[in-house]
Amino acid sequence: NHGGNVGTFAGFLPRMRSLFNEPSHLALYVVSVAPIVWSYGYIARLLIVYILIATFSTSMIIGVTLSYVFVILYKTLNLRRIRISKLICYVVIFCALSAVVIFYFNIIFDKAINISERDVVRYNALIKSIPYIWEGLFLGNGPAFYYTYYEYGLFNWYLQLLIESGLLGVSSMLFFLFSHYRNIRRSLGVVGIFFFIAALIQYIGMNHYYIPGIWVLMAYSKCAMIMSHPIQRGRP
Repeated sequence: NHGGNVGTFAGFLPRMRSLFNEPSHLALYVVSVAPIVWSYGYIARLLIVYILIATFSTSMIIGVTLSYVFVILYKTLNLRRIRISKLICYVVIFCALSAVVIFYFNIIFDKAINISERDVVRYNALIKSIPYIWEGLFLGNGPAFYYTYYEYGLFNWYLQLLIESGLLGVSSMLFFLFSHYRNIRRSLGVVGIFFFIAALIQYIGMNHYYIPGIWVLMAYSKCAMIMSHPIQRGRP
């Protein structure tokens, strides 16, 4: 379990992980696919919220909170389109998220400040990667190169891309991801953007790109946009 850093309990409460190896993996998957099932009604929404809370994932809490701040700022720039009832709802949700963050503040703050003691594996991954970042700054060092100097992996997708393919690879992947922003916004609205950004923030603390959630979300939004355009006969 990566040097004992993966907890199966949060205090006396068990952390939900379903069929995934770690609770944070489940959180990442649910965050990514949540916009697709969000429109199925309140039961689906409550189930999403329940699962995310039950994972007790720190990366999920940070991702959701920062993404919600982004959504609030986005909505603030379009206040004329917001009803008072919706604005109140946004404020209530923001207060609830703030309460959760404050509750976990000591844990999050301690992890960020004392990462060398609280999360030795991630700390060592970062420190050992620094020399190789400069060696392959533009084109990288090749696929899975990081295993030659650190057996556990890097726990940061963007750092992994930087090591493997340099700035060219990171910038290309970011361009590819954000090229789907418009499709997600048009097909899934603000809810889609909220969860999309939350997932991308989570990847700062995770490198599990093989978890299919983010790819399912982008594929769904692309298909939804294609299906929304009428087929014109006589054209390929």
